[in-house]
Amino acid sequence: MFDDRSRVKRLHLPATFRPRYPWFVWFAMGMMSLLALLSLWAASWGLVRGSLPSDPGLRDGVVTSLVVGLFLLSFPLLLLWSAVRGLPRLHVDHGIVQLTSILGKVQVLRLSDYAEVSLGETVLARGYQPRLEAVPMTPGAKLQMLALGPFVKTRPEAEALVALIRHAAGERPKPLPVQEARLHRQNRREWVALTAIIICAFALLVLLRMSE
Repeated sequence: MFDDRSRVKRLHLPATFRPRYPWFVWFAMGMMSLLALLSLWAASWGLVRGSLPSDPGLRDGVVTSLVVGLFLLSFPLLLLWSAVRGLPRLHVDHGIVQLTSILGKVQVLRLSDYAEVSLGETVLARGYQPRLEAVPMTPGAKLQMLALGPFVKTRPEAEALVALIRHAAGERPKPLPVQEARLHRQNRREWVALTAIIICAFALLVLLRMSE
């Protein structure tokens, strides 16, 4: 969701956007925290018994519970830590777009280096995951993709955000046919990767069935 949708509609700059997570994300994090605490409690119970060094079965169970508990707990802690820091964050200003990831990595697009940006969609993701696609003006330079999913939930919201970024870029040339072909090749590679993942998963399921 946008922090302030009216700013997008009026094309005001600068504009900063932060994620607004739906309720089920927090519910999932709560359930994950509960499972993590149960695993850590099971590990502490094994340690309190005092038979850890002499019982290999108990030792393996304690170690497994400890590792699983810490692994599960890392996800809600990461979400809370990033929420306190206001991450991820998307900042749009005249001629520039800056995306700060949930881990604090900063990606900057200087819009004057690219043709007119477009709205695309990530193939290797669940649900609607829009992204900003930017084709460089310099031949051979890297395509740039910025994930917009944390900041928008519907296509109209994504289109409004891309319109704001185009406004920030000013007049930019449309991508040439050669540049558009690069985007099409990128999309084809993603579809091929998705197809390969599905085939491998199906083959693994068949092997597991045959080994029973």
